[in-house]
Amino acid sequence: MNARCKSVLIVLAAAAVSAAAQDKVPRAADGHPDLSGIWTNASITPFERPRELSGKEFYTEQEAVAYERSHQRDVDKRDQIKGTNADVALAYNNAWWDPGT
Repeated sequence: MNARCKSVLIVLAAAAVSAAAQDKVPRAADGHPDLSGIWTNASITPFERPRELSGKEFYTEQEAVAYERSHQRDVDKRDQIKGTNADVALAYNNAWWDPGT
């Protein structure tokens, strides 16, 4: 085996060892990745890219601010309906919600 083949084999072996060392994904008892933990939906980022943004890679700073403003959630609307059943039903104000940014 010539020196060139040996060096290629050494590089491939080192890459395989390095890749195996980086695989520290926690596993469940059945061998699948362990996805347990804390999950939150405190984000205004949609799960799927809207069609109107198909050709746009980034928002400008002004567009990002406008998007955040248009997607803010104001759940405390009790001031409009004081003294009604809806006032009690909507008694959770913004301190209890994390809408994300």
